[in-house]
Amino acid sequence: MRILIVVHQFMPEYRGGTEHVAMRLARLAQRNGHFVRVLTSVTGELVGHWQQWGDSLFEESYQGVPVTAFRRADLDERVDYSLDGNDRMTTEIERLLERDHFDICHVMHSMRMVTAIDAIRRQGIPYVLTLTDFFLPCYRINLINQEGMVCSGPKSGSVCIATCMAPEWNDEKLMNRADTGSRILAQAAKVICPSDYMAHQFQTEYPSLDVQVIPHGIDIIAFPRPAKRLPRPLTFGYLGSIGRIKGVDILLSAFRNVQSDDVRLELVGAYENEEFGAEIARMVSADARVTQRGPVDASEVPALLPQFDVLCIPSVVPETFSLVLHEASAAGLPSLVSSLGAPSLYVEKHDCGRVLSAGDQDAWTSAIQDLCDDSSVLASWSKSLPLPLRQEEEAFFYQSLYRQVLEN
Repeated sequence: MRILIVVHQFMPEYRGGTEHVAMRLARLAQRNGHFVRVLTSVTGELVGHWQQWGDSLFEESYQGVPVTAFRRADLDERVDYSLDGNDRMTTEIERLLERDHFDICHVMHSMRMVTAIDAIRRQGIPYVLTLTDFFLPCYRINLINQEGMVCSGPKSGSVCIATCMAPEWNDEKLMNRADTGSRILAQAAKVICPSDYMAHQFQTEYPSLDVQVIPHGIDIIAFPRPAKRLPRPLTFGYLGSIGRIKGVDILLSAFRNVQSDDVRLELVGAYENEEFGAEIARMVSADARVTQRGPVDASEVPALLPQFDVLCIPSVVPETFSLVLHEASAAGLPSLVSSLGAPSLYVEKHDCGRVLSAGDQDAWTSAIQDLCDDSSVLASWSKSLPLPLRQEEEAFFYQSLYRQVLEN
């Protein structure tokens, strides 16, 4: 097969969960003998050995995967939150599709990529759509309204008009965005969600939508479970981007009130912005039990997680999957998670940690204190952890879906 993977941003400029999944699927498809190209956008400078192709596209190879990109600056300034297309860029991408004769396209994220979806549709190429967040129905991405409250759903844009109006929007634009999102979903040959939680949210908003669940796979072999806990202070760990929506400030405030000297908190990740980063740095420096380091490469995660005893996911927005939660599960590491989104359902289902009210500093303090006072429950939680889906299984499921689509 000739496969085009469409994703809003890609490595090496970005290294988030969606980018890692896209890269992994591309390389596993290559390993199985398929031709794969990634189509993406570049938000900063074109760093590397990019070669211009046509008027607005640039090509490069990243770790053996062919990548074609356009510059985000060449699109409308609203492209990070609207679902507007760009006719000139659509025509350019159509030329790429004609050149490479793709059989099928896999859209991993539609932000900035509606232009590509329009080109795919015009060329009559079927596409599989993986939903990794709520960007299609929600321009704020996380189903959190302007008041900071969890939204029950946009209801075809009517709730957005009532609760999330902003200067750049009017009623007509919000309704048009909702219509475009519905069309992208309806025209997909297959729609995939990585979690039951996410599938339920989309089927609530779009009752006629047929959604399949394929969890993101993990490189199981890279995460051997330790035979026993290493002797050290009880260590809580956070791994991921350090931003306000991730609740890292809540975690630090909660940890500050824990009464124990034989406990540690380790933060690992990059700041999402300098202002919040400065706030976190001040909080870290005020507690000698807390250490912090910058982002790590995916290849370093298997060695990092065994240094923790408990993973913390204190997000104050709904998480739709959480790769690190499943990597921790593979490594035998239980978790404390917030009550929003897929991680809470995972932990409750398998009894492999504890679910805490999102944003509740006192609840997090109490949970951490309880484990400091008696950590024996950690062994029970660890034994309850299931092995997550293997990355090879995820790739197999997707390649089977591609074949189903092409045979129909």
